[in-house]
Amino acid sequence: MLPYKIKYDLNGYGNVKSACAFLYGLSAELLDTSELDYYDEKYPLILGLKIFKHKQGG
Repeated sequence: MLPYKIKYDLNGYGNVKSACAFLYGLSAELLDTSELDYYDEKYPLILGLKIFKHKQGG
């Protein structure tokens, strides 16, 4: 058994439009902020993972 407890937070960022712009080499300045900020859970461009380690016990 590990002496610590692990928790994680997985988040997706992006959408189809931002992914296509990335693949075509377009700069972010060519897209509106609302187009970049929109999150599509079915097609994220980037996944971010945060891992937290907590000591078990006292």
